[in-house]
Amino acid sequence: MFLTSLLFVLAPVTADAVPAGQSQRVTIDFSQPLQTVDGFGFSSAWSNLPVGAGTMDAFFSVSKGAGFSILRNRIPFRENPKLDDQFLEKLDGAYVFTTVKDKQGTYKNFKLNWDNWDLVATRKLLAEVTANPDYQLSKVFSSPWTPPNNPIDRWKSPTPPEEKSQNRLTEASYATKPEVGGYLDPAHYQDYADLLADYVLGFKAKMGFPLYSLSLQNEPSFDCDYESCDWTPKQFHDFLLVLNKQFTRKGVWKLNPRLKIMAAEDNNFKDSHLSEVYADPATRNLVQIAAGHQYEYGPWSMGGNIANLFTDQDNYQPNRFEASAALRKQVWMTEWNMSAFNGTSEMNRALVVAKVMHQDFTQSNLNAFVFWWSSSLMQDNRPAKLLWAMAQYSRFVRPGWRVVSTQGQPKKGVFVTTFADPSMRKFAAVVVNTNSVETKLDLHIKGARRLRNVNVFRTSESENTKLVGATPGPITSLSGSVEPSSVTTYYGELLR
Repeated sequence: MFLTSLLFVLAPVTADAVPAGQSQRVTIDFSQPLQTVDGFGFSSAWSNLPVGAGTMDAFFSVSKGAGFSILRNRIPFRENPKLDDQFLEKLDGAYVFTTVKDKQGTYKNFKLNWDNWDLVATRKLLAEVTANPDYQLSKVFSSPWTPPNNPIDRWKSPTPPEEKSQNRLTEASYATKPEVGGYLDPAHYQDYADLLADYVLGFKAKMGFPLYSLSLQNEPSFDCDYESCDWTPKQFHDFLLVLNKQFTRKGVWKLNPRLKIMAAEDNNFKDSHLSEVYADPATRNLVQIAAGHQYEYGPWSMGGNIANLFTDQDNYQPNRFEASAALRKQVWMTEWNMSAFNGTSEMNRALVVAKVMHQDFTQSNLNAFVFWWSSSLMQDNRPAKLLWAMAQYSRFVRPGWRVVSTQGQPKKGVFVTTFADPSMRKFAAVVVNTNSVETKLDLHIKGARRLRNVNVFRTSESENTKLVGATPGPITSLSGSVEPSSVTTYYGELLR
């Protein structure tokens, strides 16, 4: 029997706040599997890709890296006069398409440039990933930051259909920043649905990888000065009716029966934009993945004081997506970065990520955790501690695994999350110690008689998902101490 140490450094912790003596027992009940894990990943938007020697291994290898299984790419619809993505073929500013007539009327097939710079970079990445058997990417999903819009083909309006408020898109900005703000004009719902159908239908052939999910919009309520579009709950509802009709007409569902629609990727972790979608039986089943970003967690949620990073961390409770959970939707966190925490150390930022991941999987019933750009996971041209903290989960917890009921907290600042494979023959227990002192740990096992071939991997100030211990077993519990300021994973077999 053994346990190894685990470290985490952030704000100073007093000796009486985190005693190094007796530990509270944590009970892991393998007879109570919870939600399924869909995977972990990052975004390649704007061609932000892993670069440098060994970086691809660090991101994708299941034997020596993070083993990321999800990639998020951007649909390049930007038409800024100086930065036109040129994904939609245009003639004198008007989109090029052919018109097809059926019994229901007409629809459009748009001419798309799959050699767009952003898609080319992602396609090269996908080719490299699929060529390496040690890389196990399983899901790609695409997010639009804006629908197409230019001064000739005006698909966006400055005002929402049901309101009279002014938006960032103005008559003047059509000529300079048509991609910023505005609302999708209902007169172009069918055009946009036709275009998205063409994107889905062409993705596998042009990108060399099947599309797992299509998101409807990145951050539909965030006020920014880059490509964006605002959506109301009613718009999501009304557009989904049109999208479903056009996808059916153009054979999207027939040719891509497993494709999932994602919404709404709000900049905060919530699903309120789906209220009208869920209220209508005609639309509630058209969205399979409820997604949000986690930018509500940062210094602003800690009284604006980054020094409270750990002392106040337990005050943050991620939303539970109650409406989505009631309808058995997959819940994904699809974007977050640590730019708001740049005033603290690299290891501290890694511990924040690890702790938030624990909260998401144990409190929000999360199914997938997708970080932002690959460069956000790099530090000084090398994979950062952030990546290795994520790897403590993602390398070992593979798509299809289940979160397992874990009750109890060893000490304040120490968090335990447990997972098991679908057959309940393998397990991974991830322990995050945010304290600056060694902490004793006692993990009691239920629902399994013994553990066997348990390996211990740790990320700390001096280690990157390093194998630091092993026991063949069989053993009946895990006890010992965890290093300060660290993330440790116990990975092994279950004997039932």
